[in-house]
Amino acid sequence: EDENLFIKGILRKFKLYVEGILFMVFSKDGKGINKNKIDPESIKECKDVISKKVVFIRHGESDWNDVFNKGFGPSFFVRLFKAMIRETKLYPTSDSIFLDSPLNDEGFKQALELRKYINENKDNSTSDQSHVNDILSALRGDGKITSVIVCSNLRRAISTITAALWDRLITNKEKIILSSSLQEISLNVDTKASADAKCIPDLSRINHYIPEFGDDPSLYYDPSENLGNKTRSFNGVKRLKAFGDWVFTRNEDVIITSGHSLWFKYFFQIYLKDSSNHIAKNNKIVNSGVISFTLYKGTKDTDSG
Repeated sequence: EDENLFIKGILRKFKLYVEGILFMVFSKDGKGINKNKIDPESIKECKDVISKKVVFIRHGESDWNDVFNKGFGPSFFVRLFKAMIRETKLYPTSDSIFLDSPLNDEGFKQALELRKYINENKDNSTSDQSHVNDILSALRGDGKITSVIVCSNLRRAISTITAALWDRLITNKEKIILSSSLQEISLNVDTKASADAKCIPDLSRINHYIPEFGDDPSLYYDPSENLGNKTRSFNGVKRLKAFGDWVFTRNEDVIITSGHSLWFKYFFQIYLKDSSNHIAKNNKIVNSGVISFTLYKGTKDTDSG
């Protein structure tokens, strides 16, 4: 039986690599971003306008980031070699350095620093930034503002939001919604989801940093919105718009969203003014960084109805 599991693990990992490489070669996941921009000024011509507060949290540093995002000097080849050795050892397992790349040690530390900040910065009566207090309250889930947590189906985003909001999860007994719409917009194999549709990926690394996490992830996650891996037909633009539509199906005041740098950047490129030079359109959110904004939706009469 152990031998069968070993073989199945190897075959599944091989299948994921083949699919990831084919997607990298033939897909155009970011195609159409510049052609699908929405003029935010048009909201002034709409009726029945509604709004929703949205919070974006970027994942912490991943194994992939550690190898490929720290320059390509001589040290790059050392990092790559070490990563390939680790990947070889992990090959028969559901874990991986490159596929659905998980948080590394630094990434978990960043997420836990965010946890500390959220919990230690209670309402400050002397603060002139009441909106910051409101967002922190929403992140803590302390009951003052209703909120829901939704996350990319990739492990690094799931681990980040789990570590950062762990106190809320165990206190409120709520679940994080895993959504394919938030899967990163990129061709790299680190954006390949390791979990099938309606499933939860291997998150066993969390136990090293949060021992009480245990071995039953179904206690913390709702995979009903995880439709499986992104496809050529469900490309980046469609995922961005699907998320925007999903936001307004929720009754909560705040949508807490854990995801990825390029996905977030493309979101702002579509929904902010084309003439705007806002930093969010051109720069990545830092690892475990948090930003908030208000998203509006309205209806507009057209000739076609």
